[in-house]
Amino acid sequence: MTLDELSDQQWAKIMSLLQTEMNVGPTGPGSGTNPAGRLQGLYDLRKSIDPWTGLFPWCGVQLVDVSERDYASRLHLVTSTFHIVIGTKSDAKSAVTNGFPQPNLDDAMAQLQALRSDGRGNGVASVLRDKTNYGLGGLALKTWISGIKYDWEIVAGDDTEALAYCIVSYNAQQTVSI
Repeated sequence: MTLDELSDQQWAKIMSLLQTEMNVGPTGPGSGTNPAGRLQGLYDLRKSIDPWTGLFPWCGVQLVDVSERDYASRLHLVTSTFHIVIGTKSDAKSAVTNGFPQPNLDDAMAQLQALRSDGRGNGVASVLRDKTNYGLGGLALKTWISGIKYDWEIVAGDDTEALAYCIVSYNAQQTVSI
């Protein structure tokens, strides 16, 4: 397997793991065929970090770096780094549903925290850290989260929105024959 083939297969596996844990059906989150999924509130999953569909909450998985180094006489160690971005939005509807008088960053961040990891095994970080996903189905010797960063944005106007983002840096390491 080549370096490119490996990183593409890892990327597809991460997308598959997250898609399997979603429960999106015809009426949105929570109405699909996986009521036990650990990403119940996630509405949209993309292979890039651009929320071009405008559907929130969303998640994008972007391959950002692939490096290799000598490992053994006929092996190289390949490390693939992915940025997994989760985005949430507080708008007039979600703010009222969550007990706020208007859209605000508290609402957006509360939604984001639950999708990142809720402390009960749900959320993107929990799915990635799950021992059954550690080796990405044989595509990695090991995987790890090397950091989580946050960002936000307030969009003012007639329909004020507060957007919150979480960027999970996720790494997968595997050997390839040379």
